[in-house]
Amino acid sequence: MNEDDEVKGQVEAEDSIGLSEKTVKLDPEDESKVEELIDEVEDDDHAEKDTEESLKIAELEGKNQELEEALLRAKAELDNARKRAAKDVQSAHKFGTEKFVKEILPLKDSLELGVASAEEGAEISAVKEGFTLTLKMFSDALGRLEVKELDPIGESFDPEKHQAMTTEYVEGKPSGVVVKVFQKGYLLHERLVRPALVVVSSEKTEESS
Repeated sequence: MNEDDEVKGQVEAEDSIGLSEKTVKLDPEDESKVEELIDEVEDDDHAEKDTEESLKIAELEGKNQELEEALLRAKAELDNARKRAAKDVQSAHKFGTEKFVKEILPLKDSLELGVASAEEGAEISAVKEGFTLTLKMFSDALGRLEVKELDPIGESFDPEKHQAMTTEYVEGKPSGVVVKVFQKGYLLHERLVRPALVVVSSEKTEESS
């Protein structure tokens, strides 16, 4: 390669570098346009994010409204249930004795018939038979109402169900046994309504010998 060729190569290299620099370097107008494009892209990103947030907010607001409506329905149902319960309790207090009244009305009818028979001069045996039948009807009615009779003659004294009026020595009877019943007791559904009034046997003393 001769000297002229070397000089020509250096010139071409310098021109190439200059063109590259001119290509990379933008004039102010182009730079402004690039910045505007960047701003538009950023604005689009912000707008997309705002749209996503708006959709999420709308979804949350919808769910919140559904929960509020469900809560209102639950409150309304609870209020209705309380009203029904209060009405049932009121009815129970008002008509709780209806079954008892239905059971004792036949007894009243029977007693009225007995009194009418006695006024008409019926024999005492017939009147007694009528009262015996009425007493049986009454006992059956109490049984249907889950009322149990306590007639503890001959049983061991039970302070939970019996009330001792006095003690008495009875030949051949161990101490603490009911030997007499002044008044029968009653249970309602196994709960004591009235204790039986009784006399309880005692050990032999000098006073009782």
